[in-house]
Amino acid sequence: MGLYSSVFPLLKSFVILFEMKEPLIHLLHEEHIRLFKEFLVCFIKPDVVMGAKSSSRLKKLDISSQSNQLNAETMFLGVKAQSVIRKSTKKDFVVKGFMKQVVDAYTLCGKVLQDKLPLTNPLLQSLGAIQPETRGHSKTLSYMQKLPTYATTVLNEAETEEYDQEIRKFHIDNSLPEIEDTRIDHWW
Repeated sequence: MGLYSSVFPLLKSFVILFEMKEPLIHLLHEEHIRLFKEFLVCFIKPDVVMGAKSSSRLKKLDISSQSNQLNAETMFLGVKAQSVIRKSTKKDFVVKGFMKQVVDAYTLCGKVLQDKLPLTNPLLQSLGAIQPETRGHSKTLSYMQKLPTYATTVLNEAETEEYDQEIRKFHIDNSLPEIEDTRIDHWW
């Protein structure tokens, strides 16, 4: 139980963030990635997690491979579980059984997150580009150009052309205010 109560705050903080009244769709992809990485680093080697630099690499990461997993001493177990394990001997069959269950649980939960989180969703990636701090990069421009293709009935041809010109100006306009503590829908 101590292990679950130690891992639970990772998931809870994600849920609480998106229960706010302000629109945060532009952060959803980034937060999915953050949540998944923070969960993985509980049982996967940090260099393996950091080595998966793209969403698609994270989606393909072999989290069941023992060579990618941390050993029992460095795996996140929470303070309560860790103290019980430290007090027991390495040959204790109860501890070995518990550690196998921990690895199995982490692997199963990790696979569910890997399969269910839309880590490679192009719409969510494109929506991340509407953050004012991301302007000025060609990748951001590319993502913003794709947005009208996901909502084809919103803009007509002339409006789509106007939108394309507007986003280009957005990327070079130095007179735009900083977002600071402003809600994104109010800033836009």
